[in-house]
Amino acid sequence: MYFLRKVGYNRRVIRIYTQGVAKMNVCDFLSKLLKVRKSSAVASQAGFTLLEMLVVIAVVGVLAAIAVPRFQNSLQKAQFVEVVNAAGPYKAAVELCRQKTGSYTDCDEATNGVPPKTTNDTTTTKSNVKSVSVADGVITVTAADKFKSAGKTEDMTYVQKPADSGSAISWSVSGECVAAALCDN
Repeated sequence: MYFLRKVGYNRRVIRIYTQGVAKMNVCDFLSKLLKVRKSSAVASQAGFTLLEMLVVIAVVGVLAAIAVPRFQNSLQKAQFVEVVNAAGPYKAAVELCRQKTGSYTDCDEATNGVPPKTTNDTTTTKSNVKSVSVADGVITVTAADKFKSAGKTEDMTYVQKPADSGSAISWSVSGECVAAALCDN
């Protein structure tokens, strides 16, 4: 009895087998006892059914189908920030040109303090900016080819156009990036 309690069998199982102990030897008794313990352990095992596993796989598939495109769009937006930031120095130069000359028509690239046109070879460099140009104060930044939409041949552009609003200059944003939701207007 001491051995059976130490192993951890409950009293009901012990009672059932202690009634027949006198008729069998110890080896038979222990082998029967172990068979009872194994069969009760198998019956109490809990696992996942095939249906539960299929439901989990379906839920993970739906979540992945939603998350992957959102992640890719966020990644593209983050890379497009370089294109938006490339207009910054030109924007400051156009504002100074406007104050100095009194109009935007004289604010072209490489004149009146506006930097010259910038062109990058995006195939050999890791730049996201293909070119930056200024004509009559309107800044046009052309993004690298990786921002082209599927099936489209025109370049992704970010255009800033100045306008006088009282004593300040306001900038409106347009271009292909607005339609692609890569920049805010």
